[in-house]
Amino acid sequence: MLKTKDRDWLVYHVVDGLAPNRGRVLQLRPIEWINGWPSVGNPVGVDSSSPKPATIVGRWDHLVNNRDRYDIFLEPTGEITGTTGKAEWELKGRQLLMKWHAPNAPGGMWIDHVHLSTDFSSYEGRNQTGISIRGRNLTEKRSARPKTGR
Repeated sequence: MLKTKDRDWLVYHVVDGLAPNRGRVLQLRPIEWINGWPSVGNPVGVDSSSPKPATIVGRWDHLVNNRDRYDIFLEPTGEITGTTGKAEWELKGRQLLMKWHAPNAPGGMWIDHVHLSTDFSSYEGRNQTGISIRGRNLTEKRSARPKTGR
């Protein structure tokens, strides 16, 4: 806890679930005292309306070139599962970057740049060769995680 002349603050490090590879991030939250008990506010500099990890983490229907469909899972760790091979994702605002390690891809990796809809129910964009990429959030329809190839 940090005390200033105006207020008390909670200060700590966290790992961002949306970008775990960034490492630890320092957060600062105001503390309000209500009837002798602390109530902690939102982190300074973080818009409370910004997407939370739960809005993107989960099951997705991933469509490549309007014909090849994959049942994938965006994990809180930044990994993509439900595919063969290593894959990872990173979210910046509503821009989602997905990297799929594959020997047949240019440079050994497919790189999808997609833009999420405002309600995070879908995404659309292209990979590095211009192929159409689309996705639909199926998180509310959770089922067993089938293994499919990419």
